[in-house]
Amino acid sequence: MRVFLIHIIFSVSFTTSFFSNQLAAQSKVKLQGRWSCVVPPSDIAEAGSDYMEIYESGSSDVQFSVNDNFFAELFGYNWSVSIRKSDVLWDNTAEILVQRTSDGTPYLFTGSISGGTSYQQVTDVDMYFFSGNRGRENISIQYKLQGISVVMKPQRYTTYIVYTVSAY
Repeated sequence: MRVFLIHIIFSVSFTTSFFSNQLAAQSKVKLQGRWSCVVPPSDIAEAGSDYMEIYESGSSDVQFSVNDNFFAELFGYNWSVSIRKSDVLWDNTAEILVQRTSDGTPYLFTGSISGGTSYQQVTDVDMYFFSGNRGRENISIQYKLQGISVVMKPQRYTTYIVYTVSAY
C-alpha cells in the first residue's frame, strides 16, 4: 500500500527598515491554520497511471494577519511579504504553489493590499508574495500541491513554508 503524507508547516519572521524600527517593534504578525495532504493509493485512476495531478487546500484554511500599532496605522505603515520553503524531507518533483484568496479586513484604518492573487511556486529562495499598507487581518492563503508521482518513495514528506514580513 502506497501512502504519502505531506506536511506543510508555517513560520513567520519580521524585518524592518531603519525608518520604521520603533513603529514595527510593536507590530504583530499572525499566521494561523494548517494543511496536511494525504495521498492514498485510491487516487491512482487506473493500473499503470500516476496520481491525481493536483491537490488543493481550502481557500481559507490558512489566515495571515499584520496588526500594526496605532501610530503605525495613523502614518500609513507599509509592509511586504516574501515566501520560501525550507525542506525537512522533500522530493523536488513535488511542487507547492501558493496564492492569496482574500484581501482580509482592515485592522484600524482602511489601507490597501496588492499582489499574490494567482498561484506562484514556492521555492527555496525568498520571493515576493504580496504587500500592503496599514494593518490587515484574516488574509486567506491557499496552497496547491502538484507533481506527486508513483516513482516517489511512499513516506512522510515535510517542508516549512517561511513567510518574511518586511516593514518600510
